[in-house]
Amino acid sequence: MIRDTFARPLRNLRLSVTDRCNLRCAYCMPEEEYAWLPRADILSFEEIARLVDVFAGLGVDLVCFTGGEPLLR
Repeated sequence: MIRDTFARPLRNLRLSVTDRCNLRCAYCMPEEEYAWLPRADILSFEEIARLVDVFAGLGVDLVCFTGGEPLLR
């Protein structure tokens, strides 16, 4: 089980599938001038699936996907 600095269990995982969110909210894009990531630096579908598997094995039971409205990927 993964725990935060207050020893609370971390059960939720939020993954952004792209950095090209068009809402520009402070949560996703706090910087005024954002430099887009190169495509090669964005996780592939296989990498995302592997990451979710690893975190599920560590006790995460809720995964939220973010990154665009609507999702651009």
